[in-house]
Amino acid sequence: MRVTFDKNVYEFVVDPEKPANINSSAREDYRKIHEAILKGKIIPFISETILTYEVLKKDQRQSILSHPQPILVSGSEGTISIFSNPGIHPGNSTYEDIYLPKAIGMGFKILPDRRFGKLINPHVKKEWYYVPDEDYFIRSDRYSAILKLLEELNVGYIQFKNLINSNDLGHLPIFTAISLYAGSIKN
Repeated sequence: MRVTFDKNVYEFVVDPEKPANINSSAREDYRKIHEAILKGKIIPFISETILTYEVLKKDQRQSILSHPQPILVSGSEGTISIFSNPGIHPGNSTYEDIYLPKAIGMGFKILPDRRFGKLINPHVKKEWYYVPDEDYFIRSDRYSAILKLLEELNVGYIQFKNLINSNDLGHLPIFTAISLYAGSIKN
């Protein structure tokens, strides 16, 4: 069985004796899951977003997420490379560095965030990532084809946003603009 664990759970699965105010029943459940992973009954994953976005301290988030250069472009000899800026993310705190190596040691793999211009945590090693099978890429290609079709039919997000903006609602937050748009269910 494949299971993706959230940040507030994977740490207890990795270390069921982690100091915290949880009841003994929950702690016993974490022990059982821990053992099931070690026995190979559970294949554990964590999302890359846990290690990029969720590890940021609240006072860091705005400056990091609004960085003026999230994507870098370089070129030489007729080749252009476009990639995420690896210098934006400050890396893990000492706290995250305790549980992540333990998780990797137990067999956890990191599910990659496939967004363009994503944050890159410099403490996450490439070999820790789950390498998707061929089906993963087929599903991704299908998803991309569906998005392209929606855009071609002029029913994609960009067309919707342009429609909202063309009705003098573009200055409003998107949820307000949707509720005020004449074609919405509310109107």
